Amino acid sequence: MVPIKAGNAYAELVANADTGEVIVNTWSQDLKTRRPIENEPITLGSGDKNMELTPHPIDTDPSGRCNRFHGEAEWVRGGKVDSGWMHGGGIGEHQDFSWQRC
Repeated sequence: MVPIKAGNAYAELVANADTGEVIVNTWSQDLKTRRPIENEPITLGSGDKNMELTPHPIDTDPSGRCNRFHGEAEWVRGGKVDSGWMHGGGIGEHQDFSWQRC
């Protein structure tokens, strides 16, 4: 989980090492309640590699907000990514993260 929005939301990063897909879900601090953020792409990266995750709102997300983002990149395949950064969705700076069991 990566704290974003000054700790008002937490991003859950889920990666599929077989397909290179990444999904980010945003949650409240208790990690039990969905926390939609601005409906803007999120950029995810590691070193010089990055990808854009596009918003995929669900029916219960308020207008202009989203709590699910999706992207795919070849460099995620194989599960060798274990750390990186995230930027976007109204976030002002890069947020570092560490992937475990990717």
